[in-house]
Amino acid sequence: MKYVIEYYVRLALLRAKPQDCPSSNAFQMILICFYLGLSILNALVIYGFTKGAIHGVLDLSLLYVFTRLILRGKKERVHQTFNAFLGVGIVIGLLHTICSYAFVVDQNTKDIPDVGKILFLLIFIWIIIAYGHIVRHAAELNLPSGISISLGYTMLNAMMLLSISEMLRI
Repeated sequence: MKYVIEYYVRLALLRAKPQDCPSSNAFQMILICFYLGLSILNALVIYGFTKGAIHGVLDLSLLYVFTRLILRGKKERVHQTFNAFLGVGIVIGLLHTICSYAFVVDQNTKDIPDVGKILFLLIFIWIIIAYGHIVRHAAELNLPSGISISLGYTMLNAMMLLSISEMLRI
């Protein structure tokens, strides 16, 4: 287990490649549970459980669809790449969750200190670059193209979650 954690930390730091990622279905289910749980825990700070659970499921679903889309002609890489996204999402998501609970001063005002804003910006940039690194290797692109695709995915994800929240008015 220590090797797996170290691998995902190295992948998040762009020092490993997604093709070295474990790809078993059982392991993928464990990653999905951790990713979903962390997504919900993260969203609890701002939205509460119901909206947090909806956001977590939608985020996970979009990540899977995104993985399938970037690997249309390379189906053999889908599980490894999806696991890579999940693992990196968990590593960076843990830091985001810690910052969320440390810096959200009041749930009503969501007033975040400047240090927190800078940390959230750095985490946002890090996830885009780390996902771009995964896209680069999975789709055999250069890093700027991978980062551009990752940024597009992140923006689409944010817009979708906001739109769904507004439609459901939860």
